[in-house]
Amino acid sequence: MTDDRIDEVVGRLRPEVEASSRLDPAAPAARELRSMIIAQSQENTQMSLKPRTRRLLIAAPVTAAVAVGAVAATVLLTPAGPDGDGSPLAPPAAQAAVLEMSVTDGVVVAEVLDPTADAERYAAEFAEHGLNVDMRFVPASPTAVGTLVYLDSDASGEAAEEREIEILEAPEQCAPGGGGACPVGVSIPEGYAAPVEIVFGREAEPGEPYDSSNAATAEGEALEGLDAAGMTMGELRAALAERDQEIAEYRQDVPAQAGDDQPVAQPSAADAPPELDPASGGGETIELAEDEVGDDWLVEDVSLWAPGEVLVFVTEPV
Repeated sequence: MTDDRIDEVVGRLRPEVEASSRLDPAAPAARELRSMIIAQSQENTQMSLKPRTRRLLIAAPVTAAVAVGAVAATVLLTPAGPDGDGSPLAPPAAQAAVLEMSVTDGVVVAEVLDPTADAERYAAEFAEHGLNVDMRFVPASPTAVGTLVYLDSDASGEAAEEREIEILEAPEQCAPGGGGACPVGVSIPEGYAAPVEIVFGREAEPGEPYDSSNAATAEGEALEGLDAAGMTMGELRAALAERDQEIAEYRQDVPAQAGDDQPVAQPSAADAPPELDPASGGGETIELAEDEVGDDWLVEDVSLWAPGEVLVFVTEPV
């Protein structure tokens, strides 16, 4: 509504006003009424526009989200899974390789990337190169974790020196006290027909006995630097307590007594004493209870048994 139209309407509402005042839009009363009408009109206009603008701004992203959601549902969901529940059946993400494998001049080189993978996954990756390999992991002491601890190939009667399997070594990757070249993998000719068994060391679970271990006193192991042989059991027990180690078993080597099954003497040179057959044995190892081993007993050797546990070989005091 224009200003002139407002003046006309105002004029009609006040017919008793004289013409000079009715026709003068600049009169004080007219200006006041006009300003009130204009202000009210602007206020009503602003109030009516705000909700509409707000609704449009909200509606746009909601509509877009619904559209995106519909597309996503088409990709990720099927009408019904095997159980009819409409569960997500999108293709799973590709699994990372568990072995780092390369082929050079017909030789497959394999290094372990994931020591926690299932044996079937290793076998599948070896099979891609025509290899029948059974790879597994056994609990090992800290310095043997991640190293190759056993390799065997049933090569149809071939002598070991004729086998074509080689151990990969990485001295720069050795764990402290690993004691050697630190094997980290194998190389096998592509298409090698004989089955191969490969065993690597893995971290042992609490209380799980080691299948492979290094010397207990080696660098990086539980008793690193400890000169245990010759200690009394009292001294060893104190040293173990300082290192949070417990004794899992006590063992004692007992020599064969006279009259028992003795090693059979084997012929030797005419002027030499007879030699003992090492296969016949010369005694036995017995297990002792803790209360049978006093603090004055002597330590012959200590071996790693499990995380936080050791095996002690003892002898009676002199």
